Amino acid sequence: MLLTIIENLINSVENNEDIYNMEFLSREYLEMHHLKCEKCQKYRVECAFSPHCTDRKHLNILIQLNTPINQRIFPAYCYSLYIKNISDFLAKKETLTSPNDSWLYLEEYLDFYKKELGKIKDKDYRKMFEKLINVWIKEKKTIILEEKYENKNQFTFIFNDTVYRMNFSKNIIIIDVNRRLCHSNEELENYLEILSRYYELKPNFELIKDTKTIWYLKFKFKTRSKIENEDFLSKFSDYYNLYEENDDTIIIVDLKTSFYGYSDRKIQNYKNLRKIFEIMNHNIRKT
Repeated sequence: MLLTIIENLINSVENNEDIYNMEFLSREYLEMHHLKCEKCQKYRVECAFSPHCTDRKHLNILIQLNTPINQRIFPAYCYSLYIKNISDFLAKKETLTSPNDSWLYLEEYLDFYKKELGKIKDKDYRKMFEKLINVWIKEKKTIILEEKYENKNQFTFIFNDTVYRMNFSKNIIIIDVNRRLCHSNEELENYLEILSRYYELKPNFELIKDTKTIWYLKFKFKTRSKIENEDFLSKFSDYYNLYEENDDTIIIVDLKTSFYGYSDRKIQNYKNLRKIFEIMNHNIRKT
């Protein structure tokens, strides 16, 4: 029952309905969660190992809303643990928790790379990021960026096997993107394109934009053996088709675009879209 209410609430937000009710719920939520945060931070061991909000999601929401760190409702101790965990993740050290879908202020993110960036005269985040990319390229590190990302305020990129979502409009970045749904067809198409490059599937992959609401992912490879992870493909898609054409095996998977609501396409998030390409890459490489 609770899940139904939550999905109805999400749909009402998507359709710009019940704004006054949402304002009331938002105010109540922030006040109640502030008290919850204060209680959690009093017990520092609990806050470190078992925070009262799962995966520090409340903190993520505050960052997503661009809440200043010095605000009363901002949980300072929780944030220090959060930063330490992300820092360890970026340094490829062992972490307390996986930082899936962690939102972070861009200033904090770039601060992790101050050694690579060196002395900065102008704190222009876009220029700093460009400089960081050039350093990574010189060090021969793998980074896959959207085409024409230089002219975009928001874009996705893959670095060190991790998916990031950059937002220069809000000066925020999402680290290790998993549960996010593509907010537009442009974002969806760009993400599919960088996945095809990252997994080196460009010659084997075709995006068929049948309508504005339904697209198809078409993969072609040469194999007669059993396709691995077919169960996942069939769960992911309403229309999953496998057939042979000449000497090729063809797999087609349907994809709901951003015109669908959350409940209709929640399985088709960043993590599962990436898994589709991982599966195809594995099947193609074994041929």
